[in-house]
Amino acid sequence: MDIHLELQPIIYKLEEGYNIRLVLYTTDFEMTIRDNTAYHLTVDLAQSMLTLPCQKE
Repeated sequence: MDIHLELQPIIYKLEEGYNIRLVLYTTDFEMTIRDNTAYHLTVDLAQSMLTLPCQKE
């Protein structure tokens, strides 16, 4: 399955050496009725890309 997401921009000020993590949820907490189904997500990192625009001060 191929997924393309346009993420909403948020401005963060990060110190050098900080780590950025991407969290994947299996539901939209505001719009979905959740149950206790045990979902498993697998991400092929070799076929994945995350582009983050940045600006040095």
